[in-house]
Amino acid sequence: MRLQLAAPGCQGRIPFVNHTPRRPQLKRDPLGSAMTKDPRASWDRLTHAYGAAGDIPALLERARFDLRSGSDSASAWFELWSALCHQGDAYTASYAAAKHLVVIAKAREGKEQYDPLSLLGCIELARLEGRAPPIPDDLLEEYERAKNEAARMIEALLVTQLDKEWRTTLSADLASLQGHAAKARALLDADWELGGEGAA
Repeated sequence: MRLQLAAPGCQGRIPFVNHTPRRPQLKRDPLGSAMTKDPRASWDRLTHAYGAAGDIPALLERARFDLRSGSDSASAWFELWSALCHQGDAYTASYAAAKHLVVIAKAREGKEQYDPLSLLGCIELARLEGRAPPIPDDLLEEYERAKNEAARMIEALLVTQLDKEWRTTLSADLASLQGHAAKARALLDADWELGGEGAA
């Protein structure tokens, strides 16, 4: 199983260290982000795992150019996972970030699409499992659109050559995005059990 150094993610997908979470030091971009300046999102009224979400636009902009995996604790993706899907919980800012995750994924190819697409799959699984607040009315349409686009992108990846763990993870993400929480959870739990056996 792909280990992510206790980085946040869907429970059952990666191992977690049993400790009280602390707020990561999110690095701010003083120039802001043209991509994420979205008046409809009103980031300051949204929340993530550590409070108000006004820092998410700059973090999304950093993630656009960060090709490191979310398993790298120095990467923008590690911080995004931590803020938007912390140990299987999602937040109102997670929904606002969805369309931006799709934009980032569209600009990438192959395994470089994993973090944006899988993060969105994790957000939706959290929602389906009751581990997230309701989607704000003004974000509902764009969130649904982002989900559908991400699902189509994952379907395209699944017809390419992937190793078993990539295929399992992306299949779970696709199941989540298509509304099949039980199937997604079963895939993730099976992958977790296999990983645990391999590490024993």
